[in-house]
Amino acid sequence: MKAGRTSSNLGGDTTIKPMTSTALKQLTDEIGSSSFYLNTIVVGLDAVESGHEKPATLDIFWEPKNRQDAARMARKFAVEAFMVRAAEALSAYVKDISILPRFQKIKETLDQDTGASEKLEQIANDLVAKESYLTAGGMLLISWRNRIVHDGKLTLPHHRKQILIKNAVTLSENYRNLSVDLLLNHAENQRPTLKDASCLIAMAINLAREMDEKVHSNLGKEDVFAIICHYKLDAGIKRILGGTADLKIPLSIERLFQTHAPGLHSEFLRFFDPSGKEFLDNCSEHRRQ
Repeated sequence: MKAGRTSSNLGGDTTIKPMTSTALKQLTDEIGSSSFYLNTIVVGLDAVESGHEKPATLDIFWEPKNRQDAARMARKFAVEAFMVRAAEALSAYVKDISILPRFQKIKETLDQDTGASEKLEQIANDLVAKESYLTAGGMLLISWRNRIVHDGKLTLPHHRKQILIKNAVTLSENYRNLSVDLLLNHAENQRPTLKDASCLIAMAINLAREMDEKVHSNLGKEDVFAIICHYKLDAGIKRILGGTADLKIPLSIERLFQTHAPGLHSEFLRFFDPSGKEFLDNCSEHRRQ
């Protein structure tokens, strides 16, 4: 569980908040870097549209018939790539937190045919209000991603569209005058704008933060054990105990956490002794079960 701070210039109310999990940090890092790359591309495409010539040092063929059309098509491609990457990051976040024992019953209702959007809805419904427009926004992002990748229909459920429409005023206020009508129209007609992408991704970040706060505000021993095993730190702890002097073990374990899951060490110490021996006993108990 890593604590830290982050900020975003995406299209919404991504207020600076403490981050509490490695899963959330991975999500925000992935989207943050992708956002910077997209903005860089957009700036470059503006230069293309304005008449900037191809540098002689670039050994590529590039002779657009119409600079404006070429720049706009490339911008759409970049926006769609950004949305795909962000949707993948959100799905990965859901997968990471769903390893907790509290979600076991939900996971038992899912199978290989359950889509990423539905998985997000099931996990989110256990943590935030079922009528949350943030969940609807995250589902729209993933559904739009699927349409981009598979060139199919938009599969956002009707009740989630209605939640977005019902919260149109709030969304406009919180996400830089976002028009829900235009957003849904662009999704149906596969015409994403930079504003659409920025606002949906801002909603996805805010949804993950809200979910993360609920998940990690009251972790139990089995939860912490599951997270440690998910990030394969159990193998690292075993290696340390097998080849480190007793006096150096607690510091080595702390360094392991700081390297791979900063913040999780404090949760580890809530339930296990610093030497790691109690944790190994817990591993043995799980193997017997």
